[in-house]
Amino acid sequence: MRLSRDYGPEAVAKMGGCTVMVAVRRGLLRPKVVIGLHCLPGLDGLRVTDGSLFVGAGVTLRALERSTEVASALPVLWRTVRTVASPLVRNMATLVGNVTSALPDSDLVPLLAVLGATLTVRGPEGERSLPVGEVSQAPYRHALAPGELATAIAIPAPPPGLRLAYARFTLREAFDRPLAAAAVALRLADGVCHEARVALVGAGPLPARSGAAEAALQGQPLTPEALARASEAAMESAAPPSDYRASADYRRHLVGVVLRRALGEALAS
Repeated sequence: MRLSRDYGPEAVAKMGGCTVMVAVRRGLLRPKVVIGLHCLPGLDGLRVTDGSLFVGAGVTLRALERSTEVASALPVLWRTVRTVASPLVRNMATLVGNVTSALPDSDLVPLLAVLGATLTVRGPEGERSLPVGEVSQAPYRHALAPGELATAIAIPAPPPGLRLAYARFTLREAFDRPLAAAAVALRLADGVCHEARVALVGAGPLPARSGAAEAALQGQPLTPEALARASEAAMESAAPPSDYRASADYRRHLVGVVLRRALGEALAS
């Protein structure tokens, strides 16, 4: 923390370094100091307690993938982790690092957002918690202050009956980032949606909740027509980027496709 505070924006902290070191090699980051956290004690904790999950900053995606407790408590997270990058990358990459990297196409941030996960941050002023959905301020820029380090992610136990799903679209099956993805959490009673959380990749510069889609689902019987309206609302409110991988119009179309898939999977679960 002292090095981070002293060097401010000229310092960058890393655990696995999968995003940080790529950015350094490409010249996107030019830190004077790279702070390695992998030797710090107490950051490798992984605990499941009554369905809630605690993931220390040193816990790799591979450790989550190999955990039978995670697979049992949060199967949708376990399945999603297995789609990220490649086994080689998952051996080094961490869940906390994925969140603090502020990736524009993270598979994990939207799912953590609908799960209500929080990031624990420690700094000179003490410890605080941030909702995962508020960690990214812009692509590759997080909300941590100079001197602060992310130490863990806490995921509360999903309430009974909460239906969860995640759907993504990639150009390749393996080792590819999603052009669009949707995470949904639904709470139903008598076929009517009493709570809807929707987070999307590809609808804007960062993964984010879709208030338009959530409003279209809230209080509605989840008929095929209601699901189509929610998808249309998500597409209409989207402001997707356009780049060498896909045009904005194509991403907008894909947002509707993956949201319909995720909603269908959630209802079938």
